[in-house]
Amino acid sequence: MSFLESLQHIDQSIFFFFNQTLSNPVFDWVMPLITSPITWIPIYLLLCIYLIRQKKIGIVCLLTILLAFVVVDPLTSRYLKFAFERVRPCRALQGVHLLVECGVGQSFPSTHAANSFAIATVFSLFYRRLALLSFSCATLIALSRMFVGVHYFFDVLGGAIVGVCIAYFCYFLAQWTIKRFNLDSNQTVNQSPT
Repeated sequence: MSFLESLQHIDQSIFFFFNQTLSNPVFDWVMPLITSPITWIPIYLLLCIYLIRQKKIGIVCLLTILLAFVVVDPLTSRYLKFAFERVRPCRALQGVHLLVECGVGQSFPSTHAANSFAIATVFSLFYRRLALLSFSCATLIALSRMFVGVHYFFDVLGGAIVGVCIAYFCYFLAQWTIKRFNLDSNQTVNQSPT
């Protein structure tokens, strides 16, 4: 068995562990809710309100999140997926426990994972005390993609890595812009809330 075949075997084994071994009536009901963007809209709206109320640091954080999202979403959904052209497990494998529509797009990387980890990373860089909560939510969203049957483990991992990398780039770009144009005379952008 070649190295790539070994990786593919590991990937499928992890996928089936989440998709079949851990399957139960509770997860079958909860995971489609977690994986749905509609579920998270109220949470993201509350996050926006919270950040706006934090004034300068919050608004900078919100703008950085928006920048990261604008970069990550099309990068993964339009470019990387078409570059790798990996077929989703719900189309490539037999016996997948499919809980949502399979979707017409490609599999690698997971845009859900990329977006959620980009948001979590930026938010955690600005508000470090909330990092555990942020990454817990992102991880839950990412893992839900295997539970519902539409992504492999490496799809989720790849998406998470892309999201984190782009988030760091956007964060440092925000810091550079603030310092370059002297926009941060009274408050540092990486302080944690008290």
